Amino acid sequence: MINYISGTSAYASDVGITDHFNFFKKLPKKIKGVNFMKKLESRLWVTVVLFICGYAVISVIYLFYVEEKLLSEKRSSLFPALDVLYHIVKDIYDAKDTSYVSERDAQQHVIRIVRETRYGLAGYFWISDMNGVMLMNPVQEELNGKDLSEHKDPTGRKIFSELVQIAKERNEGFVEYKWIRPKEKKAVKKLSYVRAFEPWGWVVGSDIYLDDVESYVRGIALRMSLYGLAVFSLVFFAGYLITGRIRKILRLAGPISEKLKKDG
Repeated sequence: MINYISGTSAYASDVGITDHFNFFKKLPKKIKGVNFMKKLESRLWVTVVLFICGYAVISVIYLFYVEEKLLSEKRSSLFPALDVLYHIVKDIYDAKDTSYVSERDAQQHVIRIVRETRYGLAGYFWISDMNGVMLMNPVQEELNGKDLSEHKDPTGRKIFSELVQIAKERNEGFVEYKWIRPKEKKAVKKLSYVRAFEPWGWVVGSDIYLDDVESYVRGIALRMSLYGLAVFSLVFFAGYLITGRIRKILRLAGPISEKLKKDG
């Protein structure tokens, strides 16, 4: 028995695993051998995979949250702006009889206001009738006077028909769609808010482009991807080192465990 211990210790010393040998001698019988180490290695990789999946899920949820928050801010900016125009139109309509102004002149006055009014960085208003004929679009004047009820966005949606339908059925509402920005060939997301002005059979609306939201969200996604790649690299490297150590122990533990079993 003394020769065996001495020989084994010499063997362990030669390969640098004396500590591993002593570790296995102290283990309870139910966890001696390679099974315990294999389970430990498997659980380690399961933990790594769960960490990666968790990070990915949290990132996606966060990006959806950021996008929805920005879109909500965009909607909030459209509502009060159009509300101001709506009440201007209403005031002019209410005052036309007492100011001895014809209905046509009152309408033309509103159209001039819409043509000249801007708000924010690129906000503007437009007016169409309930049939989809554009009465005034100050940024794309080539649309003025045209029936846009069959006009389609790059995805094939009849946008103005949808806008008019919302105004007729719900009086007001938002629509998000694709639109080619003037003087550009690329279609970008756009958000419109419309409200019906029933006395004149009008739809008053305001638009805002959403490409800045898309760019901001893409930037966050890129940064999160880079952070995730760095973290994943560290986790994989740590996992590789630890599992490499475990495999080394497994290779050396086999013969040692067998000898320990024979010694009882």
